[in-house]
Amino acid sequence: YFVSRPKWGFGPGSINASDLRARYLQNPNYPNCPVDNSTWNGDGQCVGILAKSGYDINDINSFASSNVLGIPSVTAVPVDGFDTTQIIWQNGYSIEVESDIELALAMAPRAAIRVYEGNDTASILNAMATDPVWRCNQLSMSWGYDTNPKLVHVVTELFPPAHQSFFTATGDWGAYPTNPLGSEDGVGEEANFITWVGGTDLNKITNNSYSETAWPR
Repeated sequence: YFVSRPKWGFGPGSINASDLRARYLQNPNYPNCPVDNSTWNGDGQCVGILAKSGYDINDINSFASSNVLGIPSVTAVPVDGFDTTQIIWQNGYSIEVESDIELALAMAPRAAIRVYEGNDTASILNAMATDPVWRCNQLSMSWGYDTNPKLVHVVTELFPPAHQSFFTATGDWGAYPTNPLGSEDGVGEEANFITWVGGTDLNKITNNSYSETAWPR
């Protein structure tokens, strides 16, 4: 779960796409990371992002250009007639959507990114699971939601057979907050099919050195 805006850029202490790839794809502390990550670019892959606002494609293109990522492949997919030109600045909705897109671009610049936009979480997830154009294998959600039978059905019965991996943020207040599926005691079998992602603060100390701490509870 990544909020890029506060430190995004190329000034002192700022974070850019090459920093993220250096941290997570060329990290010597993790033996499975490749020595050369130039071919780990998402080519042929699809990333699906859940969104509740539209985004400004000019921001996305500017990000890709400034980070030398090539021409991004980003497609808005309306769910239940949602107006994808609707950019909702209130509560930072559009900023969150653009940050999600930018992170995907930073890590997989040649992947196709499909942004599923709507109002109802369960309906958006269902659209991600049944997309007739391209059913993405990597699905991301940084929005909270409540448990309901429709959502549980998608997560437990539609995603696994289609080999779709579902990543979701644990929340905005720490690595171990109240579960976004509801209360901590209300998580059922759907939890077994979700990769829970906690928030961290990533800071660049020097060009080749970073520090990272988990958000406090």
